Amino acid sequence: MPVNSLCIGVDLDPIRPIRGCQTFVGDITTQTCRQTLKKMLNGEKCDCVLHDGAPNVGGAWSSEAATQTTLVL
Repeated sequence: MPVNSLCIGVDLDPIRPIRGCQTFVGDITTQTCRQTLKKMLNGEKCDCVLHDGAPNVGGAWSSEAATQTTLVL
């Protein structure tokens, strides 16, 4: 990754500092999170998006599987 790349981390829990990265606490399924990311990107596009997002698993497998598919797409 080029030295001047922008790295942004988002999680439901605080992320320990990572050199060269900006982080914030947020839920990737919310409009508020999307707005925060857009501000941080300052009009630029992403080259790559990595995530470990997954729904809370609690017994409703079919709806949870659909939610997880939505997060990936």
